[in-house]
Amino acid sequence: MNFDQRMNAVKQWLRDDILPRFTAPTNIDKVTALQDVADAVNSNIPKIENMQQFQSHLDNVGRKVIQNARSRTLPVPKDFIDACREATKSRTVVSGPPKSGRSCPYAITERRVKAREPIADTWLSDIQLPDLLAKTNLTMEDMQPYIVAHKHNKEGDNDEQNGVYRGE
Repeated sequence: MNFDQRMNAVKQWLRDDILPRFTAPTNIDKVTALQDVADAVNSNIPKIENMQQFQSHLDNVGRKVIQNARSRTLPVPKDFIDACREATKSRTVVSGPPKSGRSCPYAITERRVKAREPIADTWLSDIQLPDLLAKTNLTMEDMQPYIVAHKHNKEGDNDEQNGVYRGE
């Protein structure tokens, strides 16, 4: 699917499923508000090759937005972004541990980051960090405290106090 196909699908979804449930925000142009929402939704749904899967993601996002809505006014783009992340996260297939009987290091690191536990500083390297973000549901926002702690660590601060664990 290309950008135009995705945007057309998102706009159609907004017209058919979202707008009938919500009113436009006051003091904001309706077209601008809808364009902001469409851009936010399109950019936060992962690349998908077929329209059926894309439509399924949009339906899940719609359900999440409706469940979390605080009023009948169109939610702000951030609410749609959060719904996209939640909907795509719940659709991720989680496989069992590898055949060796050990758990996946990506899953372990993701769990530790979500719990704000220390992680190995190798995950913060220029090579590992993008790989970790691509293979888990973590975001740069989740990793920011670890990156800051890693920077302080390089300046000679104590590893454990900064939240970065150096495995031995």
